[in-house]
Amino acid sequence: MTRIALIAALFLVGACTVDPADDGPVENFVDIPDPETDGLSVDFEMPEWTVPAGTEKLMCWVPDWSPDSDLLVRGFNFLQGDGGHHLTMLRTVSTVPAGEMWDCTSLESMTGLEPLVITGDDDITGMPEGFAFRMDQGAQLVVQSHYVNYTDTDWLVRDWGRLLLTDPASNPTEVGYLVLNHGTFELPQGEVSEVDVGCTLPGTEDFNFLMWFGHMHDLGTDITISANDETIYDTEWSIDFRDLPPITQYPEADPLTMAAGDRVVVDCTFNNVTDHAVGFPEEMCVGVSIFWPVTDENVIICGEDD
Repeated sequence: MTRIALIAALFLVGACTVDPADDGPVENFVDIPDPETDGLSVDFEMPEWTVPAGTEKLMCWVPDWSPDSDLLVRGFNFLQGDGGHHLTMLRTVSTVPAGEMWDCTSLESMTGLEPLVITGDDDITGMPEGFAFRMDQGAQLVVQSHYVNYTDTDWLVRDWGRLLLTDPASNPTEVGYLVLNHGTFELPQGEVSEVDVGCTLPGTEDFNFLMWFGHMHDLGTDITISANDETIYDTEWSIDFRDLPPITQYPEADPLTMAAGDRVVVDCTFNNVTDHAVGFPEEMCVGVSIFWPVTDENVIICGEDD
């Protein structure tokens, strides 16, 4: 994809009750927490936007903030209203004016975006103690909000996120993200379909993996991840896993080690019981990992052609 959506990390968060309104969309807001005072976090309050009834939408927003020095990041926590699927911190390789918002539901509308922070500190994919992700000075950030509104009422939403930083004095090990995402499949109506996306590991150095997890939506039935044809993740998919996927984890002392040139493949099986053909982002076939050491790029994105 120049991927998101990942991604990569992806959790439904409890929210306030939706209250009816006389006209227009109903407010589906969260209570905004007070900011921390330890200097190790940055808060973001996304402008209000409308999720139309009966739709699945992603909205992207460029905050008026970028780091004035390199930062070490341990996660990104967030709050969303009812129907929130994820709030993700991305970065853009192009120049976008601060404050700009756009509908980024389609793959084409995400061109130039890549994952920046996938994990939080209060979920099962949280960054392990002693590790951190480097955010470069001047990085242009994009906050992406994903909602699924299958009600008959428009929602007015206002999300909140907190970037979690690590004190450089703690000397953490720098990690990167490897994300495999298939963004162009189409699942025919009424059929069982298989989708796969692979990645040949780049560079010249070994990769030490701390974890792997898969991501699918409601139509997924099975997902596997293999490393050089050896299965490392095999899950009979459940709708409950859409927001809290099973994780294959490895201890720091005994990580999954692979060499540059090795091959990772994600295989997804879907049963499209809807009344229409389904593609991205209504369904997803994604694999996400954390690796070290970082020698070049700290975000590696693989699509169906890699």
